[in-house]
Amino acid sequence: MAFGAFLGLFTTHLLPSTSQLKLSLLGGIQAFLVLFLAPAVGRLLDGKYHRFLAGSGFVLLTCAYIAMSYTCGDGFHYQGTYWSLFLTSFMAGLGQACFFTSSQQNAAQWFPAHRFAAIGITSSGAAIGGVVYPLAFKYLVAAYAFPCGLRLFSIIVGGTCFLAFLLSGSNPVVHNRPLGPVFRFSTWLDMSALRNRAFVAYTAAIFFIFFGFYALPFYVTLWAQQKNIGTAENITGGDGERPGDSGFRTFWFLIMVNGFGAFGRIGFSVFSARIAGPLVMHLLVCVTAAVFTAILWPLAASTAAAVVFSAVYGVVGGGVVGLPASVVAHIAPQEKMTCLGQWMGMALVVSASGALMGPMVGGLLYKEFGANSVGWFTAANLVAAAGCMGLAVRFLDRNRNVGGPGYGQPEMGPVERRIGADVG
Repeated sequence: MAFGAFLGLFTTHLLPSTSQLKLSLLGGIQAFLVLFLAPAVGRLLDGKYHRFLAGSGFVLLTCAYIAMSYTCGDGFHYQGTYWSLFLTSFMAGLGQACFFTSSQQNAAQWFPAHRFAAIGITSSGAAIGGVVYPLAFKYLVAAYAFPCGLRLFSIIVGGTCFLAFLLSGSNPVVHNRPLGPVFRFSTWLDMSALRNRAFVAYTAAIFFIFFGFYALPFYVTLWAQQKNIGTAENITGGDGERPGDSGFRTFWFLIMVNGFGAFGRIGFSVFSARIAGPLVMHLLVCVTAAVFTAILWPLAASTAAAVVFSAVYGVVGGGVVGLPASVVAHIAPQEKMTCLGQWMGMALVVSASGALMGPMVGGLLYKEFGANSVGWFTAANLVAAAGCMGLAVRFLDRNRNVGGPGYGQPEMGPVERRIGADVG
């Protein structure tokens, strides 16, 4: 979600003559790789390759941003080259894929009795990073110019990745699933998941979420500029100054969307276990986010209204993107808890094409019909996601009636009871 900060720089400075479709692809390819590689990453996690994944992500992400700093001159107008930004974005996407599934799967393993809350707290790290990384990028580039600022930014990214490498590790009590033959289909996919109709319906819902949701954070700064409710900054001078017209900076709308998302990711995950369950909670959050976006996104015509929208959308949006891991852990039968990483990966891989195409569709809509159309596009996809979740709720209830305990039940199974006893 921090890509919006990079997109603003690409649009106004590095590649101002490049189409929004091509610029959106730079962010879309990163989201695509994160989701497309999720089954492989999830299966490696079930095999306890946590350190290998964290080390690979550390190297790929750090090198990606260092390489980007050497390919765009001084960061001034028209000094960017699209092919170099695409290659470095591709490398960054590979690095992000190593971390995306890992954190949530680890939380579910270490805290089985409170896995929904643990997953929500872990997921909030993405929202916090969505505040810290854009701010660091903005002020480092402003103070030290694009090349040097981006290299300093890569040190911050590399430092947090290295910390994850040092702290990563699976619960030793959880059964290790050794990898089978690498080129065997069944090594990477658990076909029993496709016979779980609640899982299939929910996977379709996740596709619509990733297809429509991320277009809005990508374009929230440009939306504010188009409505004249904020001003952009020229941050590439490298003299420590941040010149620009007086007024509220559009950059802060992105920061608010990301920052308030932490409250939604934690709050909805914690309360879902006590109120209606993660699946029903996710359905309600998607409906709320869709109605709110469809109404307030086009009507916001002042700075105050835009601030309110960004804050509220950040909270409900945090629930939209923060609950999937909890829902998959809720849907999966208890005997499949050792396959949780694999099931999470399978639920996400279908969404890879949506994550790739969604920002590109948003770019086309923004160019042809203006910023309001991006909000309506997001709202429509959230409604479609809620419909699929309604089917998943129905199928899950049937599974419970047929299969009894073990189908989406919150009670802990034998493995979880052992883990809980050892950890707690």
